Amino acid sequence: MSLLKAREWINVDADSYSDLEQSFQIALDFEDISESLLASLIDIYAVYSVLYLREVAFTLKEPIGIQQTMKFMNSYIAEVAHKLKVPYFHKEEGYSLIDKAVQFVLDNGTQDSIDYVKDIMRDIVVVEEEIGE
Repeated sequence: MSLLKAREWINVDADSYSDLEQSFQIALDFEDISESLLASLIDIYAVYSVLYLREVAFTLKEPIGIQQTMKFMNSYIAEVAHKLKVPYFHKEEGYSLIDKAVQFVLDNGTQDSIDYVKDIMRDIVVVEEEIGE
């Protein structure tokens, strides 16, 4: 993750920390655990992380409490991925689902769809299956 990219990231449509926290909590009020739920949680986390990186890039200070919130969001994501048997971590290349999603948002801005997350999830599952063979 790049602080230089975070300084260049311009996205006027990005929500605030509190809006994203609320969206994350609403997403957790699910009927069934599904890949769409996982993708939604990862998408919200990715935007949240980029807002955090952008703030740090300009202030050189951590916003109070944000890293703790990200830790708990990440725990939910890891638990949902585990329940769905979706690999959370790419063992060969050493990145997680959220690492790839945050990088994607840094490079491409916020998205209108969670399809980019589903692509990341699919890629990591395919690699995991290839390793297992």
